[in-house]
Amino acid sequence: MDTFDVVIVGGRVAGSTLASLLGAGGLKVLLLERATFPTDTLSTHVIYGDSFGIWERIGAWPAIERLGSAKLWGISWIRDGRPDIRGRFWTVRGHDYSLCIRRLLLDDALFSNAAETPGVTAVQGARVTELLGDADKRLAMGEKAYQVAVDEHRVGEQTSELLSRYLQAL
Repeated sequence: MDTFDVVIVGGRVAGSTLASLLGAGGLKVLLLERATFPTDTLSTHVIYGDSFGIWERIGAWPAIERLGSAKLWGISWIRDGRPDIRGRFWTVRGHDYSLCIRRLLLDDALFSNAAETPGVTAVQGARVTELLGDADKRLAMGEKAYQVAVDEHRVGEQTSELLSRYLQAL
């Protein structure tokens, strides 16, 4: 049975991005997603340069750019029929715009990127049903079970160190 340092349940924007970061950092990651991509969700994001910088780091940015989302250069809020707030976006990590990306496309691109990242095992259509027993540390998914986190103390320290490094770089 395979063992993993980290198990991430949920492979959309945050889960797939985190799996790619941790896999690139040398951890063995199991990424589990209930959906089978592409699939839509009731959410669309306006996303800014700080996210673009992370996606550049994990290698997902070229695929995201190919999605063809229009660049949004600023914001204008109107109240009572007249502009209330107007402005351009600040430049963050070399990007002075935001994107409104359909989740149908974004989630698929990020999950695919995670699946191609060394150290990441990405599973779609995985309905996690329970954590089986404290002693054996197994995660049940229907008929399948995965072994997880053999040495929680070591894994916890290593994961915290990696996350700290990435967050400090923001």
